[in-house]
Amino acid sequence: MCLLALLLSGCLATRVVTTPSESSTYASPESALQAISTLPPGTALSATARIRITYQERPVSLRAALMIRKPASLRLESIPLMGSPDFFLSISNDEMRVFLPLENGGRFYIGRATPENLSRFFPLPLPPAMVVSLLLGEADQGLPDPTVELQGEQENQLYRIDQYHQGLRFRSLWIDPVHHVLVRIRWFDDRGEGSSKVEFRNHLPSEAAALPQEISISHHDLPEMVIRYDDVKEVSGETVDFTLPLPDKMVPLRLD
Repeated sequence: MCLLALLLSGCLATRVVTTPSESSTYASPESALQAISTLPPGTALSATARIRITYQERPVSLRAALMIRKPASLRLESIPLMGSPDFFLSISNDEMRVFLPLENGGRFYIGRATPENLSRFFPLPLPPAMVVSLLLGEADQGLPDPTVELQGEQENQLYRIDQYHQGLRFRSLWIDPVHHVLVRIRWFDDRGEGSSKVEFRNHLPSEAAALPQEISISHHDLPEMVIRYDDVKEVSGETVDFTLPLPDKMVPLRLD
């Protein structure tokens, strides 16, 4: 189940009006984070995701249909070369559902949308809201955390934000101040060594957003995943049902 999900796994609010020149930077880390917000809450995006996973130097490619809505709604469905979809996943209202129709005659899993449960199907153990943010090319912001210290400075052509908790850096973000897009995120362990990295490339501009067309996710002990988007469309979030329906006569299994 975990391997299949790993092979199948693959944040956008109103943009700041001020546009810096190529030689300028941000006034503060907070203003930089506001500038890279992309999709307003309540708006949903649909796309086709081409996913490439390199596992033990053996690449695997697949396609999936994807729907995303902030802050933490997600729906994913595999697109096989032949036949019907063989993997479904939904996150909605803090609940995660997974349907594997080909596993022992079909299995349907339901559980809480926790980082632990989601890590079975996504290469990083992150909360759903953070995963949605990454898939949209945005740094999760959520509620301000008074225990987190932000430090920002210009680094060559990018603006870097370092985030600290109790004096230890746990994450850094690199932002393009010309186009107001997130370029890279890197996590650090307690020893200050890099543990995970996400890179965002080929941003596609639109009226309200600049969605990255390519996302690369790497972790020191997990396969590298590259996600490329096609056919990105904005849809009304009010008309989209993200919850995966339970098939008739099927008894769900608990994830936790």
